[in-house]
Order: sequence, then structure tokens, then C-alpha cells
Amino acid sequence: ETITAKLKSGQIFFQLGKFDEARVLLGFIEPLAETPEVKKEVAYHITMTYALQGQMEKAEARYKAFQAEFKGDPIAQNLQLVMAAGFLGNKDVSKQQPEKAIEYCKEGLEVYTKGRFAADLLNVQASALIGLKRYEEAQEMLKKFLATNPPKELAASAEFNLAILYKDTNRMEES
Repeated sequence: ETITAKLKSGQIFFQLGKFDEARVLLGFIEPLAETPEVKKEVAYHITMTYALQGQMEKAEARYKAFQAEFKGDPIAQNLQLVMAAGFLGNKDVSKQQPEKAIEYCKEGLEVYTKGRFAADLLNVQASALIGLKRYEEAQEMLKKFLATNPPKELAASAEFNLAILYKDTNRMEES
């Protein structure tokens, strides 16, 4: 019961955006976790705290450990998306790693083909491709995605990325 209570407290800290506190508490119970479900939740939340704080080396190490044991588990449908965002989200552009972001997006789409975040993964991947000036690849992916008639907000995001692509390639009429 103590482990369960501490897990719930760690999740509350996580939901409040207090990632350091969540990680300390979850790290404390991690070696004590006995059931696969508790181990999975602890591993997932610790990985997420690192990624959301942009501590990508630590996030990657935890991600690999999580995937080795729990790959494909529904709890982690957003994990590749958060990892990709972590590699793109650094304010210092020289520290961004769009190639790694693309890898995580591709893996997320592979593991969770029809997952809740599949469209978001496509949009993040397209953004990374545009940033790398791989316009043809990004355009093909976005057009293919738009042809599936996605929900309005996801279509708007894809169309926005397409407009950026057209602007960057001097195709203002299409933009």
C-alpha cells in the first residue's frame, strides 16, 4: 500500500509539472516496485520527466530501458512524441537534433500505427523535415496525411506545415 500511495503521489507531482519532485519520489520507490504494472508506470513517468525538462541524454537512457521491457504498451503512446519534441524544443537552435526527432516519430508511427498521437507524430516529423530543408519528403508525407481526412485541428496543423514548406520553397501562390 505504501508503494501505491507513493506512486500516486509521484503521479500527482507529475501532473502538477513538478518533475524533479516526481522523479525523486518515483526514483525512491523504483527499486521497491514488485509488480510489472508499478514498474512500468514508474519507468514511464521518470522517462517523461527527463524528456519534458529537455534532459535528453537521461531521457534517452530511460527510454531505451523502458522500450526494452515495455515496448508497445498503451501507456506510452505519447512517449515518442515527447522525445521528438525534446530534441526539437531547445531554444538554442544549435542544440536541436531534428534527425533524432525524426527517428522517434518514425518509431512512434511504427509501434502505434493507429495510436492517439499518430497524426501529431506525422506533423512533428514534417516540421523536422522542413527544418532540415527536406521539402519533398515533408510535402509527400503531409499530402498523404491530408488525404486521410484527419480531424480539423490536425488537418490545420498539417496545412500550416505545408504553407511553411511552400513559403520556404518560394511557392507563395500555393502557400
